[in-house]
Amino acid sequence: MAYYVIAGKLTCLNTTHALHIAETLSLRLPNFHYRRILKSDYDWPIWLDQLNSTNNWHETCCPLAWKEVGQMGGKPHLIGNLGHFWEYCFDYYGIQSWLSKTDLEKIKADDALMHTSGNKTSSEPQKISVTDANTHPMLELVIYELQQLFSPSTLEIKLYDANIPDDEDTDVFMLETLESYQVSGKSSPQSIVLVSTLREALQNCDVLIVLGDYRRFGFEFVKYAPILALRDVCFKC
Repeated sequence: MAYYVIAGKLTCLNTTHALHIAETLSLRLPNFHYRRILKSDYDWPIWLDQLNSTNNWHETCCPLAWKEVGQMGGKPHLIGNLGHFWEYCFDYYGIQSWLSKTDLEKIKADDALMHTSGNKTSSEPQKISVTDANTHPMLELVIYELQQLFSPSTLEIKLYDANIPDDEDTDVFMLETLESYQVSGKSSPQSIVLVSTLREALQNCDVLIVLGDYRRFGFEFVKYAPILALRDVCFKC
């Protein structure tokens, strides 16, 4: 399977047109998958220079299209500029497109709004709370996976465990926890904080991860399992 990539400047009408065609094909063809890379006028030449250097290309046009065979993020196979992309779409899919400048401007405005909203959302800190953090062997894997899902620079993790000794020195315990659970070779989240109460862990958190053992007993029905788990968490609060 091939995955297509359309890269260009956010303000470029040709980029808008290429993305419109790619989106149309993805909606009509089950095996057509694509992703978009949009850059500002300032970032585009810098990014394009790095792309050319990495792939030994010599492209200067906007937009730029290529396909990745096998999996998304695989080895890129250059298609070319907008004209090459049109030829490719016509040869493979028999599709032609014409849009007025007015229509392209409207689509470009929508794309710019979506891009701005997406950047704003991705830049906001993601607050993740993890309970039963001190005793569960899966914590290291959880922290590792969270770093793959979210940007480490915007990730905040709060760790809570009811079994933490009350007389444990907080600073020493935090350092030991960070050293113990930091994944080798990976950047740490912006902050990993230990909290002493479940109420603190739940406050303003976007995602709650419960690592406790909530296996169903013989007398408990499956449909009640989520309620029983929630009951146990609430009783600790």
